[in-house]
Amino acid sequence: MKEYNLLEIKSVIKDYINVGCCGLFFTSNLVGDRMTTVYDKNGVTVFLCQGYMYFEVFGLTEEDEIELLKFYNKINKDV
Repeated sequence: MKEYNLLEIKSVIKDYINVGCCGLFFTSNLVGDRMTTVYDKNGVTVFLCQGYMYFEVFGLTEEDEIELLKFYNKINKDV
């Protein structure tokens, strides 16, 4: 049973998304980009790399990763 609220996570991403955002990832970057934690609650962490404008998300189910990616792709087109 998941304890996180996907709508809350979507809202955080929507608040931080910007023109030119470069992606949403579910794995850690390997080059050491500086990350800022923008959400950390109920086992889910969302990091934002402000230098390259991308998000890293950890702790979601695979099903919710797919839903969040669809949401991200839709709102990224609208920004």
